Amino acid sequence: MQQCIAAEVDAAKYFSLLADETTDFATREQLSVCIRYVSDCSIKERLLCFATAPDLTGSVLSKKLLRIVDDAGINKDFMVGQGYDGASEMSGHAKFR
Repeated sequence: MQQCIAAEVDAAKYFSLLADETTDFATREQLSVCIRYVSDCSIKERLLCFATAPDLTGSVLSKKLLRIVDDAGINKDFMVGQGYDGASEMSGHAKFR
């Protein structure tokens, strides 16, 4: 599934990264990572993955998110936007490239 998403994002070229975190039943921080892009003149938003967040500092979250994008085979040089809800630590962190 990630390969299909990566192919669509590569065709679209530019994308935004969206992340949110929540605590699961076992009290682990879970990170949901979505990607938003335009394809065939419509906005697409796809779930890229769920991942465990080792901690919620901006530095650790940015490294984790960049690794997820790299592992999916998406070129992060074309990221034009970032959005965070529960991952509030990221909102005050410097642009992560």
